[in-house]
Amino acid sequence: MHLLYQNAYCNIAATGAKDGSYGCFFERNPNTFNATVVRLLWKMAESKLFAVVQQTRILQKRISDSPLLRRAWVLQERLLAQRVVHFVQDQVFFECREHLMCGLYPHGIPDSHSDYCVKC
Repeated sequence: MHLLYQNAYCNIAATGAKDGSYGCFFERNPNTFNATVVRLLWKMAESKLFAVVQQTRILQKRISDSPLLRRAWVLQERLLAQRVVHFVQDQVFFECREHLMCGLYPHGIPDSHSDYCVKC
């Protein structure tokens, strides 16, 4: 199996599915992708607008705590494949050796130690 997965261009994973009968596609709330914009009324505020988005650790846990990754044989599929598209309940993630991206962070999920309030 290692030869198959290490030469795969991209794996498609039903990461959020409880078992093989569920498939990849789930009903998704489009508001999942919207950041909350907060307008500060303090006179001393350096910037007046901030976007509050989900903490990156919570997003990453959607993959690491998923039903699919509780199965031991999936480890080789994930580690050996060059790229994996993960379908979870409310996001689609793209994972490669250098990045993890999703609908909320299409350019890559920031470092988990970074602030989750960003200036607009």
